[in-house]
Amino acid sequence: MATAARDRTLSGAAGIGIAVGVYGVSFGVLAVAAGLSWVQACVMSMLVFTGASQFAFIGVLAVGGGVLAATGPAVMLAVRNAAYGLSLAPILPARLRDRAVAAQLVIDETTAMARAQDDPAAARRAFLATGVSVWLCWNAGTAAGSATRARSGWTRCSRPRSWRCWPRSCAGPARGWRRWPGRWSPSGCCRSRRPACR
Repeated sequence: MATAARDRTLSGAAGIGIAVGVYGVSFGVLAVAAGLSWVQACVMSMLVFTGASQFAFIGVLAVGGGVLAATGPAVMLAVRNAAYGLSLAPILPARLRDRAVAAQLVIDETTAMARAQDDPAAARRAFLATGVSVWLCWNAGTAAGSATRARSGWTRCSRPRSWRCWPRSCAGPARGWRRWPGRWSPSGCCRSRRPACR
């Protein structure tokens, strides 16, 4: 019985991690499009590790906001994790050092999985399994998405609302068009990966 419960917990944690990893790919793509390098996107996912705050941060950057303006809404969204931490306090490690490490895994998914268990040992196992699974998959997705976008050559310029050319393939309805600030103009397939700011 205990083995079956443990297997269900581990499979649930793996499934949640894979689903979150897909969102991680989206974050990586959008982070590079907003002006971050793929390294910055990956470091943010490793250290911040809260998807809502990360999406809010790059959303502000994408429309031309600065780092300070982007930090405000990101921090406000992250505050809810403090409430999660209070509810999970009984199952977190007693030692301060271990508790600080475990606090990095206090997110929506780990809280839900831990609170769904009947006893503290199962809750602790669900918390750790889900946290590790989500952390690994989220960061793998971020790395894949950001590296793919960085290689495509279509990223945000240093000036707000100005973008690089479409990728060299010029596939789909964008064929033969290039975006300049405030308007679209025909220019043929883009042959340069340099920023088109002017």
